[in-house]
Amino acid sequence: IRDHCVTGVQTCALPIYANLITLSFAINDASDTSCPVGTLEDTTEDSIIGCAYNCIKYIYDTVPTCQVVVCGSTPQNGMRSARLAEVNNQLKAMSEHYNIPFIDLSDCPINGFNGKKGGALTSDGTHFNDDGYKLLSQFMTGKLSALFGYRQPFLI
Repeated sequence: IRDHCVTGVQTCALPIYANLITLSFAINDASDTSCPVGTLEDTTEDSIIGCAYNCIKYIYDTVPTCQVVVCGSTPQNGMRSARLAEVNNQLKAMSEHYNIPFIDLSDCPINGFNGKKGGALTSDGTHFNDDGYKLLSQFMTGKLSALFGYRQPFLI
C-alpha cells in the first residue's frame, strides 16, 4: 500500500463507470516491519491503515457511486503471524467503522495450500499460480454474491 498510497493510487485512472472495486491488502505491507500498522483513527500515509484509508477515500472521491470491498490477506507461505493478524484485524475494524464490506481471506480454502516454495497453488509459496487464482476467484465470487446478490458467473 505504502508504495502506491500517494504516487500510484492518485495517478491511477479509475473508470467512472466502476460499480465495484475490491482492494486486497497486507502481505507485503505486513512484512515491512519498519511501517507501523496504525489504528482506526489513523488517516496519515505513514501507516498501513492510514494508507488503506487514503486509498479508499481516493476511490470514493473519484467514483462516489462505486462500492469498495476490503479484503484481508491470506497467510504468507501458509503461516500466520501476529503482525499479519494485527493488520487484518485493523483492516476489518476500519471497514466496519466506515460501513465497507470486509472479506476475510483467511476463510478461503487456499489456506490449506502447500506453503512450501512451489506449493500446489503458488508459484513461490506466496503468489498464486493459475490454480490458486482459480480457487480464489471461486471463493470471492461466492462472497460477493452473498454480499450483493450477484448472480454467480460460470467459472471455468
